[in-house]
Amino acid sequence: MVYRDLKPENILIDIEGHIRLTDFGLSKSGLNTSDGRTESFCGTPEYLAPEIIRDKNYGYSVDWYSFGLVLYEMLTGVNPFKTGEDLSLVEKMNEILNKEIPLPKRLSVEARDFLKQVLKKKPEERIGCRRQGVEELKAHPFFRNIDWEALYLKEVVPPFVPSVSQASDVSNMDPAFLAETPAETPVMENGFAHIASESDECNFEGFTYSNPNYLTEVDGSSAQS
Repeated sequence: MVYRDLKPENILIDIEGHIRLTDFGLSKSGLNTSDGRTESFCGTPEYLAPEIIRDKNYGYSVDWYSFGLVLYEMLTGVNPFKTGEDLSLVEKMNEILNKEIPLPKRLSVEARDFLKQVLKKKPEERIGCRRQGVEELKAHPFFRNIDWEALYLKEVVPPFVPSVSQASDVSNMDPAFLAETPAETPVMENGFAHIASESDECNFEGFTYSNPNYLTEVDGSSAQS
């Protein structure tokens, strides 16, 4: 399965303090029948991998890139592609394709090295995308203190346990998220990016995202760089 929407908003803490991923609306399973590849253009703009924007088929590499951005945000407090809030969606996508992500010197050597490797714009150069797969990420020195087996079995004591009355208690969540509506869904067609409208017939298979908006073009040369 490729998840395709990894971002802080989709990473929750359960009643025992363990991490839970939510919102699998953009996930796709069955990649074992398609040589591990898919090609739908979907996700949250600030966490999109470059290969999705280039409108090429891709595999699990997109999740490792998004994971790198989430980790970057956890370590620095910012997402490198959220800094220009006044940028249009297409301008943000071009930043993802071309902007070099700064690595603050205050981060540890191991953290900077891992971020540098996991945020490679070319998936074939990205850690976790080579022959060893996920084992390559787990073996990186940045994670040297992680007991992966204990983590998987939930034997690691969580550093924070939320105060809730029952498992269904959502009082710790921002009300804005509970009333959230689907965001704009960008799509690529003939080398151009635009926002899906009700008249478009290019909805993703199995999804129902459809938003009225105007077409927005991105510079063809930049999109294909």
